Amino acid sequence: MGGQASSRSNAGNAGLIARARETVASAGASAAGGGLPEGCCDSSLSWSQRLIGWAVCWVLGAILEIGSFGRLLRAAFGGSAATARFATTYSLGNVLALAGTFFLATPRWQLQKITEPKRLASSLIFLGSLVLTLVVACNGKEYKGKTLVMLFLVLVQWAALIWY
Repeated sequence: MGGQASSRSNAGNAGLIARARETVASAGASAAGGGLPEGCCDSSLSWSQRLIGWAVCWVLGAILEIGSFGRLLRAAFGGSAATARFATTYSLGNVLALAGTFFLATPRWQLQKITEPKRLASSLIFLGSLVLTLVVACNGKEYKGKTLVMLFLVLVQWAALIWY
């Protein structure tokens, strides 16, 4: 009985892996003229390992992002220290989620995708606002409007992700 459950589980995993391959292939098929895009999957990891790596990064990133929204009200009215905690947590969640995509497709292929003309502006705005958010949040200097600057930068990150 245990062997049957194990074989069903393996068959389910194989189906999931096949669907992931098809999804990656269809996402890059138009750019590469069909099939998997050139350079997309040059990795020593198996598809199972890649899916697990992506899922772990994505889930941890989502937990950080969602958890940061619990601090949003405190961030808006609690001063720059509370806002810095919110902005840093949200930004690190974005970094983790972005890093997870490197498991599905290599960083080189991801770099090629984000530098395509239709995605370049949103990619640069997202990455720039992400870095600036972390710089402003981690900078120990206090100045008038720091809370608003951090909240604005987080909003820009969010808008650039939707635009992408």
